[in-house]
Amino acid sequence: MRTLPFTGLRLPAVDLISTARGMCNLCDVEHGILFFVPFASPLDAMRPASRAGTSPRPYDLSYLLKDANAQGIALLSVGTKVFGVTTQTPFVQRIVADMLRLPFPLLSDRRRMLTERIGLPLITTGRVPRVRTAVLEVRNGCVIRARYGDPA
Repeated sequence: MRTLPFTGLRLPAVDLISTARGMCNLCDVEHGILFFVPFASPLDAMRPASRAGTSPRPYDLSYLLKDANAQGIALLSVGTKVFGVTTQTPFVQRIVADMLRLPFPLLSDRRRMLTERIGLPLITTGRVPRVRTAVLEVRNGCVIRARYGDPA
C-alpha cells in the first residue's frame, strides 16, 4: 500500500448510515480505523488470494485487517473503533455484515460525500463510482495515517 498525503486532514462533518443501526459522524470519533473498500461481498471471506502465488484482492476486508496490524495500526488498542466504508447502499451492507459476521460496522457513503470531500481516489469504471481501497487512522477527527492501493 502507498501512503496518502492526508496526515493532519480534518474529516468533514458528514453523517453516514451505519449497519450498527443509526448514523455515524466520523469527525466525532476519538480514535478510529477506517477501511475504505470498493465494495463488500460475502465472497470476501473466501478470497485470501485470487490464484496461487498472487496477492490478496484489494477489497478483501479480512486481509486489510491483517495488513493494518502488520503496518502497526493499533486495531486492538482500548477505545479504537473500526469501520468499513463503501459506496454501497445500507441494505446491501447489512446483508454483507450479517453474512460475514463483521466485528465492526459498515458505513454507507453511497452519495460519496465523505469520499469526495477528503479527496480519496475513485474507481470510475462500471455503473457506479466506487472508492479505492484505503486505510485511514484518525484521532479526534483528524487523519494521523493514511495508506491506499493494493494491500500487497
